[in-house]
Amino acid sequence: MFRRITALLIGGCLFFFGGIIAAAAPEIETRVPLTHTVTLQVIGSGSVRTGDKTISRKLVLSRRETALYTLQPDDNAEFCRLYYNGREVTDQVEEGCFLADPITCDSEMTAVFTSVKPPEEGQERGMPIPDKGAVSTGDRSYVGWLLGTALIAVGVIGILLYLGYAKRRRK
Repeated sequence: MFRRITALLIGGCLFFFGGIIAAAAPEIETRVPLTHTVTLQVIGSGSVRTGDKTISRKLVLSRRETALYTLQPDDNAEFCRLYYNGREVTDQVEEGCFLADPITCDSEMTAVFTSVKPPEEGQERGMPIPDKGAVSTGDRSYVGWLLGTALIAVGVIGILLYLGYAKRRRK
């Protein structure tokens, strides 16, 4: 009798708490915005332009609009890396320009410029100074949903095991 009650309580608790955690997971929004914001971060000495204006922190674009970004290092600096939505896209930069895909969500862009030693007499360019680290981003929005689903599954298995155990005991 004690085993049945314990199995039922454990299964019920896991099912209940798993449902609470899953209910706290973010909901999907069905409203599609007409504009999206590109948030810019510049590391080092340089700027990012689109068209004829320099982006300071944010740029608002219409949905599905493409933008051509021009990366301009300051004097004694050079372009190093470009990250767009957490992904390095440096290999897509051609002649200091990056053409982004049509925008469908708010985005983040990080442009990294490194300092170079000023050229000495008779030299064309100085040696680059190494940067201090890589930029990284992470997304943990599904942790609650996954944890809730796992707890619900364990609860259901516990209840099914209890029902199978009770059925065998009656025979």
